[in-house]
Amino acid sequence: MDNSFASSITADLSNAFFYCPEDGVPSIQIGKPVAGDIIFWLKYNDEDVNKCASRLIKELGRELGVSNIQSANEILLKFCSYAFNIIDADFLSLTSLDEPVSTIFSQQHCNNLSALFVDYIDSQKALKPYVYTIRYANTDGVHKLNNNLCIYGSGQIESLLGDMKVRTGINFPLEALDDEDLRREPIGRYKLLSDSSAVLVYARSINEAVEELDRLFGALCATIDTPLRINQETVDCRINSFDSKSITTRQIRSNLPSVYEINLSDEVAGNLQKIFSSPPKRMNSALSFIAHGWTHDKRERFLNQFIALDALYGTDRSNKASIVGGVSRDASDIVGIESKIKTIYELRSKFVHGEISIFSNHGKYSKFVDEHGIDPIESLFEVVRVCAINYRGVYKVEQPDTVNLRVPKELVREFEKKISEYCRT
Repeated sequence: MDNSFASSITADLSNAFFYCPEDGVPSIQIGKPVAGDIIFWLKYNDEDVNKCASRLIKELGRELGVSNIQSANEILLKFCSYAFNIIDADFLSLTSLDEPVSTIFSQQHCNNLSALFVDYIDSQKALKPYVYTIRYANTDGVHKLNNNLCIYGSGQIESLLGDMKVRTGINFPLEALDDEDLRREPIGRYKLLSDSSAVLVYARSINEAVEELDRLFGALCATIDTPLRINQETVDCRINSFDSKSITTRQIRSNLPSVYEINLSDEVAGNLQKIFSSPPKRMNSALSFIAHGWTHDKRERFLNQFIALDALYGTDRSNKASIVGGVSRDASDIVGIESKIKTIYELRSKFVHGEISIFSNHGKYSKFVDEHGIDPIESLFEVVRVCAINYRGVYKVEQPDTVNLRVPKELVREFEKKISEYCRT
């Protein structure tokens, strides 16, 4: 990290925090009761902190695994809560809402704050283990999908903890999971429930871990048998993260529905490994949309699955030809694939442009069923599943040797004359 960036952003943060009156919001707590610290709060200007968060994303977002303002904001607020407690400034002398904490900082305070920021951000770049438990997932053994993503079948808790220790040095004792409170945690439930599997993700942030889980859910939707056998049970949307001292539980947004059974057969595991071996950006994007479309809602499913195809094959130029060509190439085993994807493309266009509100209201819908014997929404799902497994990259549309030019009527004769003169030279 550039030291000038650390100095600049900590200076801006110092101008964003103020004396906190009673019930002042938004604010952060400084000091920890268990450490015997003096506890107090500082009010902050959320717009100024958000501006700093935006700078953090631009400068270090990729290294930190952070891409949204909320996650970057959280990093900065945690840093300030930690650093302001260390630099030994006289915060209790603050009495005015108009004077930021920078007014009580000496040059040494500023230098220390900058150095602490460098160390703190470096600590955030390290990959951390996150564990998510999936119910009704039947599989044996351990399936390593890539270096940072692994699925553990029933009864593999010792393997999971052992792998985590080797990778990170975190030695989480197996017997600790017998604690009554930890038994309710995702990793504790995985140990107790024989019909569960666990996903171990190594990521630099909760945001990055959730994104990787989302891609996994999309890949599961595209590979397991009967993924649409969805029930109404509540999905546990909690995830555990680990460090050298503790286990933390966070609530996340999960696009995994409650499925009656997720059968991770050898064939499914092989397809997952194929998808995750070295996925391009387009595949990662498509998998996320497939996950968002894993639902009983047909409209939601159709739109997200078509966006997934657009993510795989779409281009700014010749978009329809690129999608039709790519799908026809990668899903060539599907009977009538070119005709199917052309009609599906047209139905999608009419739907998103407001020409129809219900797919079955358009004549092309019934014509599709008459010709192919399948609902186009179900057909699209079949296409997406095949393309996710057989993806061979963007389809290159052959461009014609000629182009059509739009010329104002009053200039046509002059234009033709110039073309003739050019051809004679």
